Amino acid sequence: MCRIDRPKGVLDITHDIESKELVQVGCAALRRHVEERIKPKILAFGHLHDEKGGSNYGMFTRGATQYINWSCCNLAAKLKNNGFVIEM
Repeated sequence: MCRIDRPKGVLDITHDIESKELVQVGCAALRRHVEERIKPKILAFGHLHDEKGGSNYGMFTRGATQYINWSCCNLAAKLKNNGFVIEM
């Protein structure tokens, strides 16, 4: 499984359907494109919620890029996070 809406290894932890192990589901090609070609200051995404044993919400910085997962609900669709305000 590969989610093309987020780079591999960046706030992309979920449980594998068959093995139930925690796995990274981001896209390796997107990660290379972001880190080697476009090098944005901010890359924001959401929807991949926290899983038991792994957290996807928050900010993560690698190099010059700040990655942000905006997801605000947990797996039970209950409000858990309030998002972020970013000044540009």
